[in-house]
Amino acid sequence: MRQKILCFDIGSKVIGVAISDAFGTVAFPRPEIHWGGNLATFEQELRTMLKDEPGIRDVVVGVPPEPSPSMTKAFETVTLLLKRLGLAVHPVDEHVTTAEAKNKAEDIELETGVPFPGGRLDSLAAQIILERYFSLGTSI
Repeated sequence: MRQKILCFDIGSKVIGVAISDAFGTVAFPRPEIHWGGNLATFEQELRTMLKDEPGIRDVVVGVPPEPSPSMTKAFETVTLLLKRLGLAVHPVDEHVTTAEAKNKAEDIELETGVPFPGGRLDSLAAQIILERYFSLGTSI
């Protein structure tokens, strides 16, 4: 059996979260982290996730193709913390994942007839980023 993999879609206020199954083949969205750029808030949430999901050693992180200065700072801050905690960081291009997440949310609404919960797009984007990582055929 392989290990579970975390994935983050880093935003300046909200971080989308997804996790894989133990085989590293299926991605599931998890509740977002509302960090507002506060590293202590993110670290607390991350430590809770790692405690709840022991054995995670790898984290996939979405990288925007042309990040703004604030996004670059958020990405660097989060990445440094992940590395400091001994986690391997795997950057993946997140180009158009937010648009894909919006389309996916609309599809879910059409299929179920239930409005998609607001604020969950970031974690849907993280799920898409993690699925993109799987499609690259990279093994951990």
